[in-house]
Amino acid sequence: MMSEKIVILDGTRYEDQHLNVVLTLLINVIRRYYGDRIQIFKLREITINPCIGCFNCWIKTPGTCFHQDAVADILRAILSSHTVIFFTPVIFGGYSSELKKIIDRWLLITLPFLEKTFGEFHHPRRYTSFPHIVGIGTHLATNKKVTQCFKTLVGRNAINAHTTYRANVICPSDSQQKIQQQLVDLLQGTDKLPRFEELNKLMIENKPFSQKNKNIKPKALLIVGSQKTKAPSTSAVLGGCLLEKLKLFGMQTEHYSLKAHVLHSQKEQRTLCQAVDQAGVVIFSFPIYADSPPFLATSALEIIAHHKKHGEINKRSTLFTGISNSGLPESSQNIVALSICRNFALECGMIWAGGLIFGSGEMLISGNPLTGFRAFKGAKRPPLFYVAHALEIAASSLVQGSPIPEQAVQMLAKKPLPLFSVHFWHWFLMRKANRILIKEAKKNGITKEAMYSTPYESSPHKEEINAKNLERDQSGF
Repeated sequence: MMSEKIVILDGTRYEDQHLNVVLTLLINVIRRYYGDRIQIFKLREITINPCIGCFNCWIKTPGTCFHQDAVADILRAILSSHTVIFFTPVIFGGYSSELKKIIDRWLLITLPFLEKTFGEFHHPRRYTSFPHIVGIGTHLATNKKVTQCFKTLVGRNAINAHTTYRANVICPSDSQQKIQQQLVDLLQGTDKLPRFEELNKLMIENKPFSQKNKNIKPKALLIVGSQKTKAPSTSAVLGGCLLEKLKLFGMQTEHYSLKAHVLHSQKEQRTLCQAVDQAGVVIFSFPIYADSPPFLATSALEIIAHHKKHGEINKRSTLFTGISNSGLPESSQNIVALSICRNFALECGMIWAGGLIFGSGEMLISGNPLTGFRAFKGAKRPPLFYVAHALEIAASSLVQGSPIPEQAVQMLAKKPLPLFSVHFWHWFLMRKANRILIKEAKKNGITKEAMYSTPYESSPHKEEINAKNLERDQSGF
């Protein structure tokens, strides 16, 4: 019998007690084949503060978060393990909000700099290694689209962590014998990492409805799902621009920004759900954290879905669209998050009107107006007129009850410097972003070498590891 330490992140919510049978089977399988070195974190019982996207763990306190909570202990346990298991109900093809809380905080395990590997941009790993990831999702009505979305999400997270993975979705109503065999299979071998070609397959599934819908209310609701609840955000700028365009086309508009303490209030949950019920067009604008909507956005989707399931049936059509933005240059990084939005719309009986994806959101906008010249940390850039134009095209279709045209999707996803090649834009952005990050860290008294700090490294040779990391990435900036 192999003796391996395995960490289980239990992402079940209080309403998911029926999944305890599957979790018990999982623990029994692990003990039978891998020994008793199991550490389980029941995330619903642990205080974990949401990431607020301040980037202090990169440029102010490298590798550590200002939140004093259980995350440090969880990360230490994960980094000293051979395998980390994501155990979660599959929510619209993604993780539960309980699991998202900890996954969002994994910014701590990466370095701030941008690097290109296998033709994609990612952040380098902060630690020398990361355990193998196993994603075990549970869903009562498993289907190909939801399963593909979940497996791709786990795989993309593995790419971010520079490790291997295996994932699948299990139906908890299956026989225990069948579930046990599926668990055994999941704990063996690895799956192929889903690169951009796999994301393109998901993008095909994101196609919106084709016909025009006239039976919609003349009111648009914007839900901003940014974790930056106390500062301007890229999500608010993009969503706000689309909302303003719809207002110019004659629609009534309403703006709702998510806040962690507010979502815990039943009164505020009712306010959010009533706003959704009264809208003919719902715009969901958010950044991606670990390839999917962040904790606040995921929580809001869960609340709305629960309301739709138990509330009165809305006889009038509601169009639902998502605007997903990523800090990485490629807009394709948003595709999994958009698939989750699509699955949510279908599950809630809304009409999927298609979605918009935007790369380099934090670097180009960072809460600043589209027509201005300011970008991340005061960097200069030309006005983003093409972004506003793409949102205007989208608004002109939505107001008529039609899906977002492909023209708007392609326009928003394109590079902002039309006279230069994609390769040049990516090279320029990488150098610019890395220099800004080093400069901002220096303002906080943090040297470039200190930015490579590994506070949760269990190895006694931390200084040697940091030196190797610095030498490896020296050519990147």
